Parts: sequence; structure tokens; C-alpha cells
Amino acid sequence: MGYRVSTPLVIASDEGGRQVYLYNGQPIPSNVPEEEIKRLLEGEFIESDGTVEEDSFPDGDPSEEWTVKQLRAYAKAFDVDLGKATSKPDILAALA
Repeated sequence: MGYRVSTPLVIASDEGGRQVYLYNGQPIPSNVPEEEIKRLLEGEFIESDGTVEEDSFPDGDPSEEWTVKQLRAYAKAFDVDLGKATSKPDILAALA
């Protein structure tokens, strides 16, 4: 999911601990870690931009909670051939 700044100025830390200055409406760069995004969301400094990264999926192993799109992205990232699997149960079985 993408995020954008919802206040005049946000100072965020990137993965290297460097400060990044972001202004109202700017997208949050991908090198800002999840813990920093959580802090910024809780403080209402940023908001979701309504987009979902096309090839994104949650951390951890695939589960029933994942969407078919997330399962497909996981399979693609790990070069797993899903064959003719199209339903969530079939895709989960192919990934097991």
C-alpha cells in the first residue's frame, strides 16, 4: 500500500537512519521502514494514497487471510508455478 504526506512537513527516517524531509502530498519513499510508517500513521502525519503495490504480499507464509492477488504475487516472487490453480484453495495447495 502506498502512503502520502497529509501535513505541511514530515521528517521521517529511512532504512539507514537518515532523515528524509517530505512535504504535503508527497509519496512516502519505499526506503522508509514499516515501523516508521506505523509511527507516522498513528500521528496522522501520513495517509493511505489508496493504491496497492501490484506485486506486494504480507510477511510470513501464505495463509487463508491473504488475497488471491497477494498469493499470486508471492508465487511470482518465489518463482512458483501455479499451473492451472485459480482459486484461493488451489493456489494455497500449489504453494504448500
